[in-house]
Amino acid sequence: MTRRTFLAGMVAAFFPIDAFAARKPRLVVWACGGLADALRELNAEFARKYDCRVRFTGGAAGYLTRALVHQYRGQIDVFVARTATTNPRYLHKYGKMHWMKLFCASEYVIITPKGNPARIRTVKDLGRKGVRVAFPPKAAKPSSECVLQIAEAGGVREQFLRNVVVDGDCPRKFLQRIVSGSVDAAIVERRLALIKGVRGRVEVIPIPPEIAYHGARCKEKAPFVLILMKGMRERKLAEAFVDFALSERGRRIMEAHGFIHAHSPKMRKISKMLSIDRKLLAK
Repeated sequence: MTRRTFLAGMVAAFFPIDAFAARKPRLVVWACGGLADALRELNAEFARKYDCRVRFTGGAAGYLTRALVHQYRGQIDVFVARTATTNPRYLHKYGKMHWMKLFCASEYVIITPKGNPARIRTVKDLGRKGVRVAFPPKAAKPSSECVLQIAEAGGVREQFLRNVVVDGDCPRKFLQRIVSGSVDAAIVERRLALIKGVRGRVEVIPIPPEIAYHGARCKEKAPFVLILMKGMRERKLAEAFVDFALSERGRRIMEAHGFIHAHSPKMRKISKMLSIDRKLLAK
């Protein structure tokens, strides 16, 4: 599939459109793929509340950012980007955005099989002799680097790497190994412990913020921002969407999917640890 074909396909609606629905206003939302499950739920509620259609595209945030600058010329109202630095700065450099607001952040945790047979309590335990660890070194570079920086902050980077028995290019691919008990533990984003087939079938062990967000990659990769785009055609709807995403209902949806919402007590504790270009935040 060519990039042109991909971009053309990205504007396809996720919701069926009948003749009546086609007369409703349409909001176009693009987002980092890691938010897809949560945003489909949020989008559906927003569409019902505001009697509108929401067309949603999820994908790699860096690729979508470049596409918005260099290729795509259609309607785009809101972009929910990963990072509060690199991607927003790129959009701002090319005059593609009005402002951004902090939306949520990834929370890094350790997951183990039910019952935690290896008795994992902290990141340090992942370096203990005999512990079988899953780690995706071939995953997107920021993801793999983030896990290594957490292991390093826990003082066990080299021991952690020696304990890796399952590797690959995506953490989703080894989740069932954790569920089955053939692997003792992995460091993942909390959202992955809540997806279908995994939710309720693993133990989730929090990682202290001073370790989880110690590394530069983790500080950069964790936050997600809501960006009001200059290519929007539905400004009132776009602003309403941002408000809804930041509302109490939006918070409950995002937290149910494993994210730290902008208006949560957890965010108040970690926001100063995150890399955020505050010059681009809405005044």
